Amino acid sequence: MQDSMQLAAVDIGSNAIRLQIVRPIMEGNLVSFKKTEYIRFPLRLGDDVFKKGKISKNTADRFLKLMTAFKLLIDLYDVKDHIAVATSAMREASNGMEIVAQVEEVSGLKIQIIEGGLEAEILSKAIIPVISNGYFIHIDVGGGSTELNLYNEKSALLPNLSTLAPSENCLQSKNKKLLTRSRIGMHKQKSLLKQL
Repeated sequence: MQDSMQLAAVDIGSNAIRLQIVRPIMEGNLVSFKKTEYIRFPLRLGDDVFKKGKISKNTADRFLKLMTAFKLLIDLYDVKDHIAVATSAMREASNGMEIVAQVEEVSGLKIQIIEGGLEAEILSKAIIPVISNGYFIHIDVGGGSTELNLYNEKSALLPNLSTLAPSENCLQSKNKKLLTRSRIGMHKQKSLLKQL
């Protein structure tokens, strides 16, 4: 692994969007990451999506500017590889795919809209190397969804679980489909936990 190689990740959440650029460092059999750059911008996509079901034109315009700026930083840092993922708000937005396509056309940044199960799986891959043996539960409460992972002896006990979070935005939502999916997801999680 080259000492100067840099990698980047863009995390597009419901309440904020983050860019992190890192340099991987080998430490024995493990790879650690030295942070080169970290930016968190509080663009609240969830404010639009959980109330109206889509991202407004004003928010979409700001999002496009932010993604263009992030792509410029990725290029300026001479990043070897990068990933950009969007989670709950973009997943639930009726115009999410359209906005993602516009970002790629204008800036060249390709964004993957990932499902909640994959979001939980990615979290699990990051957690397993750093936990010790024994039982652990990891709950990631985001602005639009909640991911739950259960472990014993560094192995997942259940499939990675994800549900829409019963956040204030979601509970005030006029979108009944969102609320129903949230309640169904919470019920599934409670049923699985009772089986343990």
